[in-house]
Amino acid sequence: MKSINLFVGGILLALAAVMLISCGQATPTAAPTDTPTPLIEEPTPTPSPVALASPTAAPSPAPTISLIPSITVTVVAKVNSVELSRDDFEQAVARDAKLIAQQYGIDWDDPMAQSLLPELQQNVLDRLISQELLRQLAEAEGLTPTEDEVQAEIEDAKARILEQGPFADFDEFLESSELTEADIEAIIRGGLVYEKMLEAHGGPKEMEQVHARHILVETEEEGDMVLAKLEEGQDFADLAAEYSIDTGSKDDGGDLGWFPRGTMVAEFEEAAFALEIGETSELVKTEFGYHVIEVLEREVRELEPQLLQAFQRKAFDEWFAERKDLAEIERFVSFIE
Repeated sequence: MKSINLFVGGILLALAAVMLISCGQATPTAAPTDTPTPLIEEPTPTPSPVALASPTAAPSPAPTISLIPSITVTVVAKVNSVELSRDDFEQAVARDAKLIAQQYGIDWDDPMAQSLLPELQQNVLDRLISQELLRQLAEAEGLTPTEDEVQAEIEDAKARILEQGPFADFDEFLESSELTEADIEAIIRGGLVYEKMLEAHGGPKEMEQVHARHILVETEEEGDMVLAKLEEGQDFADLAAEYSIDTGSKDDGGDLGWFPRGTMVAEFEEAAFALEIGETSELVKTEFGYHVIEVLEREVRELEPQLLQAFQRKAFDEWFAERKDLAEIERFVSFIE
């Protein structure tokens, strides 16, 4: 069974901006580089329970109950009439604060760190709301994980924790992390829900793509010169090696490989997908300079893993945002003005 760390990090490290629905979101946007190579950055890995077995920083004290701003209501929120209790919320806040201290060496006795506690509380509340809504949606679609799936993933997580961490047994890990077996099961179960729903609503795994190469120059005059040389029959790859300022592709004859829509700056993408196989563009102006583009191949093909992950998350985020707008969500506390 594949790793569920995309979800689990959001459960454990809320203050690290790893949220249930938006964890590591990688939306295709323009990047300030000197080349029109793919604009989707690799999603940042998020810690799983296994990652906690190998702390990267010296443990720091978790905030005591007296340091965490208290709340008086017994129900912090409702999601389609399902109540989220204060007790569950406060346990999640305390647990996250402890884990954040362990992972990042935050000293919660520091007044500056304490000023982050309202943000931590707000993040936990938002996450619990999203988690409960996703659970309800999965149940409605018949995508609730089976007990066999949950137990198999738990056993796998235990084995990896003991393999990677300095613990004599799993009980020592739980004591060190201030987690219970029930906490681990809830994290694993939620991760499996997320994984199933991401698979169901993450969009297609195949997209139309083009395999293209280009020559990038700084000025229109240089671009016209390159076009003239191509008209004379000079080799595209040789001209790319000599004139292109795209250091990432010039030594490969300007080859950019395969890419789908949504990964290049708009002007470049529009021109590339308008070309027929073997056709060369006129000059295409972008923020990076002037491009001469040639399309070598075009077909519907599977997305590369990095792009697939980014596109799936984007599609899932959009789908979930729509469902969240339709849900009846009541919040009875707020921590950030």
